[in-house]
Amino acid sequence: MDESVTSAVRGDGVEDVSGLPHAGAVGHDPREPDRPDPIAIPLLRTTSEPPSPLASHVLIPGGLYVVVAAVGPTPRGTLGMNWVLEHHLEGMDFTFGDIRAEAAQNLRNGLRMAMAGNGADIQVLHVEGVDATHMPAGAVSLSDFPERVADALGGDRFVAGIPCEDHLYVARADTPSAALVSEMVAAPHDCGSDLIPTVLLLEPAGMRILEQYPR
Repeated sequence: MDESVTSAVRGDGVEDVSGLPHAGAVGHDPREPDRPDPIAIPLLRTTSEPPSPLASHVLIPGGLYVVVAAVGPTPRGTLGMNWVLEHHLEGMDFTFGDIRAEAAQNLRNGLRMAMAGNGADIQVLHVEGVDATHMPAGAVSLSDFPERVADALGGDRFVAGIPCEDHLYVARADTPSAALVSEMVAAPHDCGSDLIPTVLLLEPAGMRILEQYPR
């Protein structure tokens, strides 16, 4: 990837945006050599309109968008986020698609999947990040995500439950586990998330929203 893209998605020279959720400085302080550099991660927005001023890509028109932030730990032990904005792309020799591609690979490299259930009627795949930086909800935006899920569960139609950025549950749509995923999303979650808890149907033709549970 071009170094200018890498610099952009790490947040070099990208200002924080007041009023946006979880905004915080993530630039690397040379006095803290053990603190990792921020990396670009795809994140979701459950909004009826493109979430301007954030640069975004539509997943479900009028319902679900993917954005990108450079995410990394802060000296306070929290996660800081610098968002890629529409005006950051003006006059650049790369596109938001280039940034999304790098962010997608970063998340892909930091995911793990754990199976829960009794191995017969109930099988739910819990998609997790290897650390707090790799928030797994954005995995539904990865082009190869359905294929990876199919390798674990079989089939080609899946229910994906997103209670917040930190959790992602997936089950085959033709099994009793699908209803369990909806119950898990509807349950209270103390994630401090701005996402509307959402259940998606993933199928070969694309994705659509099945249920949402506004807080």
